[in-house]
Amino acid sequence: MVNNSILPESGEPGYDPCAKFVDHVDIVFRHHYPPHQLLSVVESLVGTKSHTQLMQYLPNKLHHCWGIKLWMLCDSGTNYCVPYFVCWGSKHPEDKDAIQKHGLACTVVMKLLKMGNYMHKGYHIFMGNLL
Repeated sequence: MVNNSILPESGEPGYDPCAKFVDHVDIVFRHHYPPHQLLSVVESLVGTKSHTQLMQYLPNKLHHCWGIKLWMLCDSGTNYCVPYFVCWGSKHPEDKDAIQKHGLACTVVMKLLKMGNYMHKGYHIFMGNLL
């Protein structure tokens, strides 16, 4: 899915541990499904036993407390995930600056809407108390 020879190595500028799978899957999700008007922002945890710098601990998750945290924009009627991104937390400098300036909720919602090109198109966004 991805040409490994063009990806930056760990420690190099522009390194992204998710580059091998996130971009391809995100493009496929958005290409095959136009969402309805009602969208929801969802936090999800993908449980894994692998050792990665993206591993996070979320004690409020029932099945997996350790895993890779995703922020997703889903169609509220079908629960289909349109755009999503892996949460880096404080490890990603651009997100850290935006969160300090605008807050977590605004940063996550704006990033998801820009990723899917859903800004100013009449979508209604819902989110729970997780932000």
